[in-house]
Amino acid sequence: GCRDRNGCWPADVAALAAHLRLKRFAVLGYSMGAVYALATAVAMPEQVCSVSLVSSVGPVGGLDDLNHYLPTFRMSLMVARYAPSLLLVDANQAWSETESLAFIEAVAGLDVTLIEQPVPAADLDALSRITAASPVPILADESVFSLADAKRLIAAGGADLINIKLMKCGGIHKARQILELCRAHGIGCMMGSMLEGPVSIAAAMHLALCYPDTIQWCDLDSPLLYAGLPASAPLRFEGNRLILRNPVGI
Repeated sequence: GCRDRNGCWPADVAALAAHLRLKRFAVLGYSMGAVYALATAVAMPEQVCSVSLVSSVGPVGGLDDLNHYLPTFRMSLMVARYAPSLLLVDANQAWSETESLAFIEAVAGLDVTLIEQPVPAADLDALSRITAASPVPILADESVFSLADAKRLIAAGGADLINIKLMKCGGIHKARQILELCRAHGIGCMMGSMLEGPVSIAAAMHLALCYPDTIQWCDLDSPLLYAGLPASAPLRFEGNRLILRNPVGI
């Protein structure tokens, strides 16, 4: 199997394009999908006619690249201060320790609510140092898949918060194990999601409602990408609000 998903992705796209008989096509990268979209464009320059990135940032190669992005970040955050929303920054493992600290210093005073997974998941030492130095809470995502991961992170002081996703940790039972551990140690959590259907999103909502003392934020945004929901779906959405249907249950 391929260990480098960035390297495997263009081959998968090439196979799909060949099956669909597409000679030229555009690529869209959403959130962390940016790296896969860009990797595809680099590998298939004759076929990829354009790349669009949504809620994404391209790979940061060093402080010069990061400094290039900082004016845009600052402008976006300043505008967002006047919107009724939280300011959450998700680096998706893109930065080094030095780049992370430079970013934290650059956005000082902009009321950033949290910064998610600034460094690669395996670099727990760097994540711990960033957490200790940052006035902005640090949220771990890719660093915590399992209960064992959560124990290591908490023991190392690796983050202020943990992002729990049912598809990441392996379902409701394993998510509850992590939540109970976080509750015992006073670690706040976010209930997040991957690109999921309404049933798993409803399951995450039920779980979040059972841990109001531990889950501080919900990032269940997959429904924003749905074309629509069937009447039988266990939830409905109105604007940015998700609402469980009565009677509740999955």
